[in-house]
Amino acid sequence: MLIKEMSEKHIFQELMKDMPNVLQEADRHDKKFRRLVLKSTLFPVKPLAIRYVSPRKNKWLIQLEARTRKEIGENSRMHSVCYADVIGRGYYAYLLTSTNDRWHMIIYPPHFFSRYAQRCNIHLHGIDLMERFFRDNYSYAYSEKKELIDDEKYMHYIYGSTAEGVAMGVMTVEGNILFRTFITYYMTKGEQVAEFSKNEQIRKELHELQ
Repeated sequence: MLIKEMSEKHIFQELMKDMPNVLQEADRHDKKFRRLVLKSTLFPVKPLAIRYVSPRKNKWLIQLEARTRKEIGENSRMHSVCYADVIGRGYYAYLLTSTNDRWHMIIYPPHFFSRYAQRCNIHLHGIDLMERFFRDNYSYAYSEKKELIDDEKYMHYIYGSTAEGVAMGVMTVEGNILFRTFITYYMTKGEQVAEFSKNEQIRKELHELQ
């Protein structure tokens, strides 16, 4: 179970231990989701949202999605996010993902969601707001930039272009991504405009046109 003051390393270990339970819960909803997909005349099918408390007492948002009738069963698109108040200041969200066969986390603090709601004019709060964000913004095209802080240290910035805008953050010392804030494409300035527009096009090619 995720608890307050738990280290980033221990949070990652806990989520990895809990992932088999999450996959089992997603499988439990397969028949319901399959019926929705096969009966649908419009695609993509609106994601089936599941709120789940695992045997390890962790809280998860699970979403199943299909872009075509073939995306059912093992071919369905499943994404899951764990959320917890680990420092007593609101819910953090943790998304497990892999890059080059290495698992890591994407971390979203409460401030990220408040900026998302403000800048996209969304009048939701808490878990409803998280569910709304991940429904439409779970896939990314990434870019990065390293900035020299002193003679030996760099700040590693990460930018994730998604459907509604750009998540902006840093790489942590544990090799995870901490997205600190969110901007819309209308807010990008100067050379950012071309960079993020290019990333959005790549994201569409990778995630929406398959």
